[in-house]
Amino acid sequence: MLRPPRSDPGGFRDPPSPQDKLDVLETVDLKTRMAKVTTLIKRQVQVLTISQDVQATVESKLSKKQREVYLRQQLKAIQEELGERADQEEDEVGELEKRLEEAQLPEEVDKAVQRELRRLKRMQPAQPEYSVIRNYLEWIVEMPWHTGTPDRLDIEAARAQLDADHYGLDKVKRRILEYLAVRKLKSDLRGPILCFIGPPGVGKTSLGRSIADALGRKFHRIALGGVRDEAEIRGHRRTYIGAMPGRLIHALKKVGVNNPVLLLDEIDKLGRDVRGDPASALLEVLDPEQNHAFTDHFLNVPFDLSKVLFIATANDGDTIPQALLDRMEVIRLSGYTFQEKLQIASRYLLPKQLKAHGLEPSQVDISEELLQYIAVNYTREAGVRHLERELASICRAVAVDLARTAGTAMAGDKRVLTVDRVTEILGPAPFEDDVNERVAVPGVTVGLAWTATGSGGLLFIEATRMPGTGQLTLTGMLGDVIKESAQTALSWVRSHATELGLAPRGAAPVSLLDKTDIHIHFPAGAIPKDGPSAGVTIVTALVSLLTNERIRPYTAMTGEITLRGLVLPVGGIKEKVLAAHRSGIRRVILPYRNQKNLVDVPANVRDQIEFVLARRITDVLQAAFEPELAATFAFPTSHL
Repeated sequence: MLRPPRSDPGGFRDPPSPQDKLDVLETVDLKTRMAKVTTLIKRQVQVLTISQDVQATVESKLSKKQREVYLRQQLKAIQEELGERADQEEDEVGELEKRLEEAQLPEEVDKAVQRELRRLKRMQPAQPEYSVIRNYLEWIVEMPWHTGTPDRLDIEAARAQLDADHYGLDKVKRRILEYLAVRKLKSDLRGPILCFIGPPGVGKTSLGRSIADALGRKFHRIALGGVRDEAEIRGHRRTYIGAMPGRLIHALKKVGVNNPVLLLDEIDKLGRDVRGDPASALLEVLDPEQNHAFTDHFLNVPFDLSKVLFIATANDGDTIPQALLDRMEVIRLSGYTFQEKLQIASRYLLPKQLKAHGLEPSQVDISEELLQYIAVNYTREAGVRHLERELASICRAVAVDLARTAGTAMAGDKRVLTVDRVTEILGPAPFEDDVNERVAVPGVTVGLAWTATGSGGLLFIEATRMPGTGQLTLTGMLGDVIKESAQTALSWVRSHATELGLAPRGAAPVSLLDKTDIHIHFPAGAIPKDGPSAGVTIVTALVSLLTNERIRPYTAMTGEITLRGLVLPVGGIKEKVLAAHRSGIRRVILPYRNQKNLVDVPANVRDQIEFVLARRITDVLQAAFEPELAATFAFPTSHL
């Protein structure tokens, strides 16, 4: 091991003073003189020992660094002598510098990159920050700053692609074709930010991939369900150990273009905790006026996201922050009718499952009538996922039959499925047409509800009475809003007992239920229920109970009421009407102000359902009961 010349420790010595020397010379006695000399020598030895320890400590610290520098210089000289240096460390930095020059980075980005590159060249590879800067520069050079795919601006080809991939969904297809048409006329059009809101299984995610295929763009899906860290969107700052860019930058690097179709899946299920609010971080990403200069915390330079076509999906728009929802163009996807399910099953689901289970179409015969039977009796969902699972079960059963008869005379026979065979495979049909049976007694009505998943459903309401003290009992895991609707409904019925024929004229309305308790129950008590759309249904149930008359068969209703008896409009009309149609309802009572929402309902559904539009609760009662009972109601003309 080589060492630098050792410094003379004499500089640390403390020589005897002239007075000490004179004192020794003046001492005549030999023993005394030797004692004085010994004392001086001991003191000098102690000083030398301390100075040597300090010198050794300093040398050990300096020699380690000098040794590393010396060995590194030797290694460099050996590599240069062998001609290997140009292919390794030094040229890797040179190659990175060359790639950065070829990338033609924007001016602001190039300025930041050159600063980091100069720092990298001055550093030794063993320094911790060396790998951080190098990783940063590699991310910069691999980003698609100017790389994009040309849009396929053939309108008819895009329409054919969308129609081939999805049945129906006309509103979505029209919006994409509008974007293509404008993009054809204006080349620098910014990408739209669409948000598909609808129940599970209606094709939101697959529609995003179909749009990418129609545009000729690359596609990438970013799952946002359960994301709680803001850094997942904006990235980590490079001051943190293991810092990485956010998911958007990762996605752009993976696809390698600056204009892909990015699907932000389950945007309504973003979380929030002490690490920040991801929904707030998305405000800049999904703002067409700001995302041209999106800055990831890791890159710390602006990147243009305006060419990206963002598509967000959600089940419930109410859980999306209003500021974020305002930045997106919302397109609502409702559930499918049985006729649409039949078309989807025959065109897409059945061929997909046959291929997945190794079956040929010539080996299985499933008629459209049987597909309709499966859709009606085994599925009541808004989407088609459960229907696809049932078809998969049938395909597996057919595969077992074919495997069992392989090599026999029956091997080549086509398997013709019947209702009995389907029942044997899938079991008894879980859904029955029991709506009319459940409302066959007074006090039971059918409401229409909108669920948190974006689909509609039936809401049965049952009312009964018993001797008591005029108390109202509500059960069925209800929220505050629906409880207030029940209180309002009971107050309206009590205040109009005379007109309803429930009390003699002149009787005090408050005395109607003084000795009677009312219990209103919402079945399926394990499912939370809330919302301002059950008011008219509760009033009808109370009137049915107190008059001892059942409502008309296959009739459902929705709407909220006021104490004055006005029927207020509600949301989710299309979803509710489709749910009523799937359940066999043929007569629906709606608020008059929801008439405009019926244009969204498919034409074949509108043709099969009778709609009654009500301005006041008296209109609802007139339509809900048989004409004989409705004629006995003595409401003023102004109330009808």
